[in-house]
Amino acid sequence: MKKLIIFLLAVLFPLSGYGKTVSKIEIVGLKWTKKALVRKELLIHEGEEFSKEKLKKSIRNLLNTHLFYKVVPEIKEVDGKVVIKLRFKERFPIVPIPRVRLKADGTYKAGMEVRDYNLFGMGHRLYVGYTRWFGTDNHWKNAFIYTKLYRIIENDIDLNAGISWAKGEDIEYVEDNKVLGKYNLRMVSIPISLTSYLDPEKVKQIIVGIRPTFSHYSEFVSDRRFYYLTFGLVFDRTSDMVYYIKGSRAYIYGEVAEPTTSSVFTGALFFHWENNIHVNYVDTYSCSFSAGTKVGYSEGFFVNSGIPGYKSEKTINKRFLRWNFSLKKAIVGKSVFLRPNLTVGDAFKSRPDDLLIAPGFELTAFWAKLADGIISLKFSKGIGKGSDTQTNFRFDFRW
Repeated sequence: MKKLIIFLLAVLFPLSGYGKTVSKIEIVGLKWTKKALVRKELLIHEGEEFSKEKLKKSIRNLLNTHLFYKVVPEIKEVDGKVVIKLRFKERFPIVPIPRVRLKADGTYKAGMEVRDYNLFGMGHRLYVGYTRWFGTDNHWKNAFIYTKLYRIIENDIDLNAGISWAKGEDIEYVEDNKVLGKYNLRMVSIPISLTSYLDPEKVKQIIVGIRPTFSHYSEFVSDRRFYYLTFGLVFDRTSDMVYYIKGSRAYIYGEVAEPTTSSVFTGALFFHWENNIHVNYVDTYSCSFSAGTKVGYSEGFFVNSGIPGYKSEKTINKRFLRWNFSLKKAIVGKSVFLRPNLTVGDAFKSRPDDLLIAPGFELTAFWAKLADGIISLKFSKGIGKGSDTQTNFRFDFRW
């Protein structure tokens, strides 16, 4: 895609055209997206001096909305002025996703999620879903609805809001390795946040919000309420090239339960950095570093390191460090990808005291027709004490 854009800009618009005014921007090929959204993403407008750099950045903005497979510019000179034509190939915005998860003990989770990635044709999003565990004594049920109103406030701020509900029955209450009885649990979470874009290319972003969470226990444990204050700072220089992602991304994210109204003072702070390097065709090298720490004085409420290939007692603690290295390589055209990877790190109380090493791979079948369908098989195997063999098979849609 990048080579195509550069070629078209070089061939269709000679150097003599620089310094001339853009008289018209034509938008062609839209079925589900409104032209108003496209114009929001453009950094070049009618009446301004033509800039190839601004046009390239505008196309990056449009591709990073994840609504389009292709944005092809055509530039010509008419009566001494520049006319830009943008041709689009869109992704289909509404995707139903069956949710199925199987476990080795015969239990399974099933449900359905429906996503609209382009609500009202303005890039807003709506997710609705319901899942339930079968073959278990706990009968866990989950339902949620989330929405993201894209650049709804002053053209530069997203409004994110939603509600999730979970219910479990006959959950064992364990103390000192003894089962004292069973209880029922209901949980409700209502996250609300704002994302502000600090520059026209949406590289720098600030996230602030609140996430009230309420838990009701039938017995053994008193009800709990938390009013999490959430915040984040994002530096996103990635570009969506449909078949691969290139560029770097870093963020700091934290959440703290407001101490005067919450049941317990607790929270967490996370840092993440990743870089995706395009090597050839659609192959990419990726590396990432993540760190996290619990904050507050509460018992429990530990953070999950996300290190695969180990049992939870090795991966959940007060703090963690994690590195990941991978190579994503196309093995059948642009349809089947193999991604060998290596994850190293540790989850610990005060300072690192172990080294967890988990090699693995991901085999993915991918197609970019109307929507980005994915069938993937993941495998991870830890090394040493507490290790585990983990596999995950899923059918999904990427956006």
